[in-house]
Amino acid sequence: MSQQHDTGAKDFFLHLLSSITLYLSAIAFLMVTFQLINYLFPEVSADMWRYDYSSGVLRTGLSMLIITLPVFLGSRIFLGKMYTKEPERKAFKMRKWLMYLTLFVAAIIVIVTLIMIVNTFLSGEISSRFMLKALATIAVAALVFSYYLLDIKDGLNKLTRSIYLWSTSVVSVALIVGTFFVVGTPGEARLQRLDSERVSALQSIQYQIENYYTTNKELPESLDQLDTIAMTDSNVTDPVTGEQYGYKINQGDNYMLCATFDTNTKDTSRRDGSMMSSNDWQHPAGEYCFAKSAPLLGNDFPPEKTMVR
Repeated sequence: MSQQHDTGAKDFFLHLLSSITLYLSAIAFLMVTFQLINYLFPEVSADMWRYDYSSGVLRTGLSMLIITLPVFLGSRIFLGKMYTKEPERKAFKMRKWLMYLTLFVAAIIVIVTLIMIVNTFLSGEISSRFMLKALATIAVAALVFSYYLLDIKDGLNKLTRSIYLWSTSVVSVALIVGTFFVVGTPGEARLQRLDSERVSALQSIQYQIENYYTTNKELPESLDQLDTIAMTDSNVTDPVTGEQYGYKINQGDNYMLCATFDTNTKDTSRRDGSMMSSNDWQHPAGEYCFAKSAPLLGNDFPPEKTMVR
């Protein structure tokens, strides 16, 4: 009796692990696929409020896929070997319940995904994107449903199971490799993050310069004149070199903020939802200066035009 209880518990948790990792793998696969489709088929109306794709979502989906898919495949391989060695374990009462539950949840995921796809299509998404996303969703659904329905009917032999699992592995590995060409390597992601920190620091400096100008009616001669409480070393120095950001006063109330960047955002920021920023802060790789102007004060505004009746 104790052995049957242990066997039932083992089967239950293996099926539960397999089911949960299947859900996460399917969601991750579709997340990555959809973002790659968005990247490869750009939207001409993309701007800072309507972006093509999100490298952040792409990285999240990629991370989920790298972790959950091997666990799912490993659990299915383990279950297959276990049932081949001990066929009587297939009589476990909860086995079919868990498999039907897996199909039910998978169906909900597919239905919700298709609803979202149709909604974006009706909102004006280009037809090629719509077709590819729909085909990807249907392909994932067909793979999951055919595999589990065969397993429920005991129609999976060793060869059939291997074909399913190996084809899933090959397609997923190809997808993962292709994703790295879009999001870049971890080293490139680090450079993008550092550039984002530099832009954020320059924006903080601009804010303090405007506060200084509002109070003193003139631009500061150097960054050292800014509020020392608000402006720490991390705000005015490069996170890698430790050198102070460049600041130059031009004619009148115009000035420039300069930094040395590692990446070029002028070609990607407009399309990438994870890099949403104003066009004022897009930059090429290398040393670059942003031209800024001091804010207009109360007496600097041009006189209002009076309407003659």
